[in-house]
Amino acid sequence: MRKVIYLLGSLNRGGAETLILDVFNNASKANFEFEGIYRKGGVLEQAFKSTNVTFKKLSPRFPFDPRYLSGLRSLVLSQGAEIVHAQQYIDAIYAKIALMGTKVKIVQTYHGYDLGHSRIGDFLIKTISKRIDCNIFVSETQREFFVKKLRLPLERTAVVYNGLNFAKLGDVKKRIPRDGKVIMGTVGNFVKGRDPMTLCRFLKKLDEEKISFEFYFVGRRGDKTPYYFDDCERFCKISGLESEVHFLGGRNDVPELLTNWDVFLYSTDHDTFGIAVVEAIASGLPVFVNDWEVMREVSLDGKYAVLYETKNIDDLYNKFQLFLNDKQKYYEIAANNADQIRRIYSIESHLQLLHKLYNKILSK
Repeated sequence: MRKVIYLLGSLNRGGAETLILDVFNNASKANFEFEGIYRKGGVLEQAFKSTNVTFKKLSPRFPFDPRYLSGLRSLVLSQGAEIVHAQQYIDAIYAKIALMGTKVKIVQTYHGYDLGHSRIGDFLIKTISKRIDCNIFVSETQREFFVKKLRLPLERTAVVYNGLNFAKLGDVKKRIPRDGKVIMGTVGNFVKGRDPMTLCRFLKKLDEEKISFEFYFVGRRGDKTPYYFDDCERFCKISGLESEVHFLGGRNDVPELLTNWDVFLYSTDHDTFGIAVVEAIASGLPVFVNDWEVMREVSLDGKYAVLYETKNIDDLYNKFQLFLNDKQKYYEIAANNADQIRRIYSIESHLQLLHKLYNKILSK
C-alpha cells in the first residue's frame, strides 16, 4: 500500500486543518497509508493526536533551519514514504530541499489565493510550483486563477475537491416551518477573503423592514485582519442590532448550531471552495450565498443553493423574501439538496480522488 506523509504548519482551526483532520479520522477508508508532520501546535492539536494516525511535531528554529531539514529527511525516508503532501508552499519548499537526491514525489494543495501578499512570498510560490510533481487545487476556479498567474502547464496540476466527514452532522434534518423569529447564521473566520459586512448590511435592512430575526456569526477574529470583526461589531451596535446579532467566536459545536438554525447565509470576496457552505447544504438548511465564481461551481450553478448578486443587498433581500413566503417549499428542496451534496463532497470521494492522483503521479 502506498505511503504518504502529510506536512502541516500550525494546527489552528481553519479549512485546511479541518479537511486534514477529517482525512485522518477516516484513515481506515483510504486505499493508502499516511502519517503527519506539523511545525506548530494549535487548538486542534489534541484532536489530531486523538486520531489513529501517527502524527509528529518537528519545528524549525528559524527559516530553512538545517537541523529541521535533516530531521524532515530522516523522518520521511525512515517511514518509506513515496509521496510528501504539503498543505502550504513553505512546507513544499522545505520538502524539496530536504529530499533532494531521493525518489520521493512532492505535491502541494493550495487552500487559498496566496499570491499578492508579499514579493518574497510570490517569488517562493512561483519557484516551488514549477519544481514539484503536482500542484493540487480545491476547485476549477482556483486552478484557473493559478494556472494563469503562474503560467503552470496543466499536466502539473490537478483538482481534488475538499471532502467532508458528514457523519459528524448526523442524519439530514427535515425542517418544519415555524412562525415568528427567523434563526440564522454564518460560519467563517473574520479573515481576508470573507465579506461579513454585506451580511451586516442585509441584517440592518431586515430590521428596517420589521422582520424578526436572530443572527449568529461563528468564527474567530483574525489576528492579521482584526478590523473585519471590529467593523462588523461596531456597525451592528450603531444600527441597534446588539440584541439580534451575536458574535460567538470560534466554536467546536457547529453541527449542533446548524441544527438549530432556519437559514444559512454566506458572503465571500475570494473563497477557494467553501467548506462551511457545503456543510450547511448537507445539514438540510436553505443556503443563500453570493455568486462568487467558486460558489457557482460548488453549488452547481445554484442548483443546491440560492445565489444572489455579490454585495447586492436588495437582491439578497428579494430572494430571502421568497423563502419567507414559502418556507415549506424551501425546506423540501433543502432536504433533497443535502442528500445530493453528501454524495458529491464526501470524505470518501475525496480519498478516492487522492488515491487515483497519487497512483498517477507515481506511475510517471
